[in-house]
Amino acid sequence: MAITLIARPESARAVRVLVYKTSKKRKNKRSSGTFVIERTVRRTGQADSAFMDRYLKRHRRSNSKRQDGWIRDMDTNVFRADRAGRKKLKVRRILGF
Repeated sequence: MAITLIARPESARAVRVLVYKTSKKRKNKRSSGTFVIERTVRRTGQADSAFMDRYLKRHRRSNSKRQDGWIRDMDTNVFRADRAGRKKLKVRRILGF
């Protein structure tokens, strides 16, 4: 959809002025049978991203608290980050239920 104004300046000819134009929605290009595979890969990537984001946040925090804190807290940090990743990677979420 586009909104166009027709302006008539001092000269004799009318001029079109484009005021607003919507962008076209792009359709995903993929084969018909690959939708489930694509969704599974995307959600697995999101879970990995959630794990790494949570782990790095906890790593930095442990390291700033005390010397070599990231080593001391590694098992706790990995466990808690893994829990955040597993929340994103539930089987029902992968299959879309």
